[in-house]
Amino acid sequence: MIQSELKSYGMNSSEDRPDSKPEKRVSRADTRKVKRGESEYEMKVPEKKILDSKGQQVPEHLVKYFERANEYRQMIKQLNDMLKTVREGKEAGDLFYRYIKIENLTAEIGNVKRIFRFALPYAVCRYCGADENNAECRACDGCGFVNELTYISTPAELKGK
Repeated sequence: MIQSELKSYGMNSSEDRPDSKPEKRVSRADTRKVKRGESEYEMKVPEKKILDSKGQQVPEHLVKYFERANEYRQMIKQLNDMLKTVREGKEAGDLFYRYIKIENLTAEIGNVKRIFRFALPYAVCRYCGADENNAECRACDGCGFVNELTYISTPAELKGK
């Protein structure tokens, strides 16, 4: 059901995902062939690596989750657009929106937006270091990453890793 809803919002493939926030990346050398004049050379080309919100490299097995963060951002944008549409309709006196209490809607949409915001992968888990075999980690429940609230409550000595 959720997949069909996402498809109805145009979010069925990676190329449909918005790039509303630049991804943080570091480089690692790779090579490709370059032709200069009559000569052909191998040139080092950076391979992009994803960083979490605090600048730590995201392990390969977690990259897909950090890359998908824009799915939540798109949903938040859709909630903002919905609220804007209703607000503008009410301000214009559109009777269709007569029975919507804008204060209640604003509060409820704010709650839903916070749910998505704090579900975003924020940082590699500093407790287990994103160990794939650590299902016992109580901070990340074995998934390898934490949200912003969990990261904020992480002791400073672990954040320095």
